[in-house]
Amino acid sequence: MLRVNQTQLHNHLLDSLNPFGRPQKARYQLEVTLTESKQELAVRKTALATRANLRFQATFSLRLRGTPGKAVFSGDSRIVASYNILTADYATLIAERNARERAVREISAEITNRLAAFLQLQGTS
Repeated sequence: MLRVNQTQLHNHLLDSLNPFGRPQKARYQLEVTLTESKQELAVRKTALATRANLRFQATFSLRLRGTPGKAVFSGDSRIVASYNILTADYATLIAERNARERAVREISAEITNRLAAFLQLQGTS
């Protein structure tokens, strides 16, 4: 499932950072690593979990193209997305998928905002 999330994150970042398509001569290269963990909680007397948290962490670095190694800007973004564990398996599966999609969208928005702020401070757009 993590590979799907990485692809979704990649697509969200492409859409938000390059709204007019890929630039002909990109100045920067963005590298992002996404990790995910799951924690079940809110246990009933029957020892069944009723709620779960998905924790995501995205570590990113922005590099000048053609200069490998040194990042000009880097950081990480963390988010927790919760969902209910329901008695119907399919409903739980959909709730978990929606939580993942929300988390990936929010991480993408945070990375985009942080990059925009950095580039604005650099006087670049």
